[in-house]
Amino acid sequence: MTPARPRGGRRTGAPSPYVPRLRLGLLVAVACAPLGACVRAAARPSGSGGPPTDPPGPVAVVSGSRITKGELSDFLYARFREPWIEAVDQLVDERILALERGRLAVTVPPAVLDAAVEAEVAARTQQLRARFGEGADLGASVKAYYDLDLARWRRDVLRPRLETHLLLQRLVRLSSRGREQVLARLIVSKDAERARALRAKVERGADFSLLAVQESEDATKAVGGVLPPVGRGDLPLRALEEALFGAPAGTLVGPLEVVTAQGREWHLYKIVQRLAPWPEDAAARRELVEADLTKSPVTKAEYERWATAARRRHGVAVFAPDGSVLRLDGSGR
Repeated sequence: MTPARPRGGRRTGAPSPYVPRLRLGLLVAVACAPLGACVRAAARPSGSGGPPTDPPGPVAVVSGSRITKGELSDFLYARFREPWIEAVDQLVDERILALERGRLAVTVPPAVLDAAVEAEVAARTQQLRARFGEGADLGASVKAYYDLDLARWRRDVLRPRLETHLLLQRLVRLSSRGREQVLARLIVSKDAERARALRAKVERGADFSLLAVQESEDATKAVGGVLPPVGRGDLPLRALEEALFGAPAGTLVGPLEVVTAQGREWHLYKIVQRLAPWPEDAAARRELVEADLTKSPVTKAEYERWATAARRRHGVAVFAPDGSVLRLDGSGR
């Protein structure tokens, strides 16, 4: 039987922490096509090392004609734009991680990384056997398609990718918990009078979360208006941030008029809790972040808020192959 090629796919079972699209190695697709390229490029990234006069090698040669990496990038952007954007996002995330991991003393406990590797190998084996039968073997598949034995694939490909993913989780959480935070719920209305009427209902005793489910015009209505924790510096609107951080727990803020890409809205907030920043001591923070991630894994909303703020802080600009600016945040658009 021909060895089955490991492919991506969503793992069944208990829900896993949010993994931003193709960013950071994909817990659910660690054996996908880019793995071979990752190993081959380890000695020197394509076109980025060596003397400036040393041109990058081609990706292919056809009848003596070179297909360059620039042509490949143009082709991927034109034909497979979303994966191209996701790959750029992954590179940006990894560059930011490299810049900030030292400042925040971000580390992954060896036992956590070991457990993640074992869990991924077991899940990948189960996935292959479920698809191709009990005779399917992960080691044979890795060898057939990447010319690597299973031990080297685990060490040189899987382990670094999982470590990067786990480091990013810790960076996101440490970046937010190192600052004062506010936990809040939100109701959004397109009508100012309606927003004021909803506030009056809450003041008369109506349940804020139930009203959010029934009345809010925001995606958070599905979870009763719950917002991811808001840290100092997360919000681009300074007046909104000051209003939220200036209110004690249990009080209402708004409705505040906010202009968004969708138009003019009125936001009504309920302050649920104020969280003090974690201590400056690196050892104490390492203990806190491990316990915190066990209780509440990084969510998509938390990641996207961090990504947008980090890109703004580091002056990230992303360019299409023709040199035009693609977008300036972590939205992937």
